[in-house]
Amino acid sequence: MTIRLETNDEQLSEKVLWLLSHFTKDGLIISKEDNPKDNLKNHNIITHTRGILSSKSIDPLQWQDNIRSEWDR
Repeated sequence: MTIRLETNDEQLSEKVLWLLSHFTKDGLIISKEDNPKDNLKNHNIITHTRGILSSKSIDPLQWQDNIRSEWDR
């Protein structure tokens, strides 16, 4: 399970991190991101497009040739 906390209050975030640090010996992993909005954009793109081509059988070399042939026209 992943829980994300977003706050602009530095004191609050430090207090929460201090509290959560007491659970690391129980297996809690804490990761801190200073600018989560940039990662959120990428995360949404990945989340929304994940598995979109999983049912297709795509030959990467044929796909690449096909893309390149568009420039030859």
